[in-house]
Amino acid sequence: MFDGDEQFPDTQQVAFEYPGDGQAGSRKMLIYEQRLWSTNYPFNVDSGVEFYGTKGQMFLSRRGKVQALNEKNRPLKVGIALEAQNEVSHVNNFCEAIRTGVPLNAEIEIGHLSSSLCHLGNIATRVGRTLKFDPTTERVLGDDEADRLLSRSYRDGHWAKPREA
Repeated sequence: MFDGDEQFPDTQQVAFEYPGDGQAGSRKMLIYEQRLWSTNYPFNVDSGVEFYGTKGQMFLSRRGKVQALNEKNRPLKVGIALEAQNEVSHVNNFCEAIRTGVPLNAEIEIGHLSSSLCHLGNIATRVGRTLKFDPTTERVLGDDEADRLLSRSYRDGHWAKPREA
């Protein structure tokens, strides 16, 4: 929406392709769309996630909305209690885990893997091209400019500079 000096887009669509096991029909695609300034809310909520499969589809929102449809687009009864999520509680949980050692709401590896997709989408948008990412080495293949954006350079002696193992 804005054409200024922002570092990250406020409107973006990113597609992630997964090869599956090589068999026909096993490929997967995850599409992320961000429309911060849009007032056109699908499902009448400002955020959510949609899953499409061969036997139906489902929409979930952290606002406490869920809709499930079968393969014929007919509603399915969902037997779970709907409860709105609050991102502040996750931040508080993370800070408390650091301070006191209480268990995290989600394992740290899940947080890393989830945020990695956001970072890769932002890097692809910034460089303006498709990336090929190796999940084993966690490096961008064949694109040094994009690969450099996976980390940062620290000045010598900076407190946050990672130590060599």
